[in-house]
Amino acid sequence: TGAAGIGKLADVVSVPGTAMNFYMVVNGTTSTPAVAPVAATIKGQSVDVGSGALLAAASNPNVDAFAICGKTSIADLAVGNAGLTSAGGTAGGGMDILVAVINNDGSVKWGLQFGGTGDQICSAIAMDNSGNVYITGTNAGALDFGGGHALTTVTASGVALPYVAVLAAADGTVTQAAQWGTTGNNAVNAIATDGTNVYIGGALAASTTFGGVSLVDSGLTDAFILKMSTSLVPSCGLDLGDATSDQAVKGLGLSGTSLYVGGAFQGTLSPLTITSTAGTLDGFTLEVGTANCTIGCPKQLTEDPSAPAGTSAGTQTVGAVTMQGSNWWVAGIYSSSMSLGGVSLPLTGSAGTNFNYVAHLIP
Repeated sequence: TGAAGIGKLADVVSVPGTAMNFYMVVNGTTSTPAVAPVAATIKGQSVDVGSGALLAAASNPNVDAFAICGKTSIADLAVGNAGLTSAGGTAGGGMDILVAVINNDGSVKWGLQFGGTGDQICSAIAMDNSGNVYITGTNAGALDFGGGHALTTVTASGVALPYVAVLAAADGTVTQAAQWGTTGNNAVNAIATDGTNVYIGGALAASTTFGGVSLVDSGLTDAFILKMSTSLVPSCGLDLGDATSDQAVKGLGLSGTSLYVGGAFQGTLSPLTITSTAGTLDGFTLEVGTANCTIGCPKQLTEDPSAPAGTSAGTQTVGAVTMQGSNWWVAGIYSSSMSLGGVSLPLTGSAGTNFNYVAHLIP
């Protein structure tokens, strides 16, 4: 706690139970890997974002830096040695977008704050091979990225519209920005890019036209995936769900000509014939062809069928997806039990107790 902005991890939180946001740069190499890997901290920084939060981080193996983003309730937030520069309209008036690039020595390369009336949130971030940064989230008010990239102001109560913005590697100048839709309290949870195309995924709360791509919300929220160029022109998409339950994409990963997708759902993930365990949340994974958004290899993460009779039904979700070459890794939470096909996770003992997991899937 203390002055707004980035302080030290050693700072004491003045109110017990209050979470402090932070980022860390670590060196994961070790001279004795056979004993145990050692992550030596290069730099750790706490971040006071008021009642906001750091929500996402991204890196690229070709870039000696990483990017973070989230939301802040502090107008004109100071971030480290670089500070957060307010671009476009006046910052403040609810939650604002915060985005920064951090060098590998822990110093801040650049930081920016975007927002105005209402809430603006960055919920996912990606970085391409050149270090350009792609952010996505929702806008529920006035959002001007500067340089002629002002989005249509959202005035209706309860409406949050999905947006994507592209920021230049050197200084964060916004080169592209787009927003879609007119209604719905939407969520965008994931973004991925190969430097040629951009993909976003989340939960759609209203049928929305993304340029020439129309996605339908059947009722409540439907999972969605959208492909667009780096100029933010959509080319294809998918909507998955039914009229009575909620479905959402939570994570995206790219490898070759496939987009790897993870999420959570209840009900039926139509047009797929996958139905969740009655009354519970199940996870799902998909492999989507990047050429025209075709679905392949759907997989459901659900209760372990070998669990003892009478075991309480729990929840299973996929919350994050990452690719390492052709290796597909997913992470999330489950309670009670979970089956990943040939691998079953142990019983937690209670449907109300969440366990974290990491799994390696074969594409």
